[in-house]
Amino acid sequence: MKLIASAALLLGLFASTSPMPSEPAPPHDNWREELLVAREAIWRNYFSNPDKLAEGVTDDLIAMGQGGPPWQSKAEVVRDSRKAVADGLTLAHLAFPKNEFQRYGDVGIIYTTYEIQRAKNGVKSPMEKGQGTEVFRWDGKRWVHTAWHLGRLQ
Repeated sequence: MKLIASAALLLGLFASTSPMPSEPAPPHDNWREELLVAREAIWRNYFSNPDKLAEGVTDDLIAMGQGGPPWQSKAEVVRDSRKAVADGLTLAHLAFPKNEFQRYGDVGIIYTTYEIQRAKNGVKSPMEKGQGTEVFRWDGKRWVHTAWHLGRLQ
């Protein structure tokens, strides 16, 4: 009995001191490219397909942008997308000149700069340049957008 108790104690000590992985294995080796594709779809769907936009963001989305309220929920973002589409607002130009990545398990973060130009009735708005932080979570099948914080560059 003492031998079994000693063995159990040693196994317990070994298990508690064994190194544990700090994060799960990446869902794919090309996770950065997958994040870029997911991010691009969200931006483009905002101006073209609010239903697809809604599918690509989490229910607890927190969106912080420029010139609006301090932050918005998923419902508010989708509502604004529907209004933009109904008003005929489209993308004339969208680019992400610089992207940096971080990964923490099932969470991927893109630090980015962006260029965006909108159009309405064929008239283009001035080009806007900004920077942002975009957060995604791997849901087991795809990357979904959980949060963003965007701001204009001077």
